[in-house]
Amino acid sequence: GCKINDFAHIGNSVTVGLNSMIMAHTDISARVSIGERCWIGQSSAIIQAVQLGDNVQVAAGSVVVKDVPAGYVVRGVPAELWRLRPE
Repeated sequence: GCKINDFAHIGNSVTVGLNSMIMAHTDISARVSIGERCWIGQSSAIIQAVQLGDNVQVAAGSVVVKDVPAGYVVRGVPAELWRLRPE
């Protein structure tokens, strides 16, 4: 199943895939799609209508403003592709 920690704010019509984790103090806007096995770091934000592919990792404190393809680690403000996520 999924794990969502304390103080996560999740908007309307958000989908979260299996085995994903959302850390504390995260803000997820409406109509966001989070794939399977994703990890959303603490104090990060995902802007409205963004789609995260499977196996995406969002570094703590990042602000995701555009779609992220499967298998990538993103970081920064605004978040940018950093590297492929280790298998």
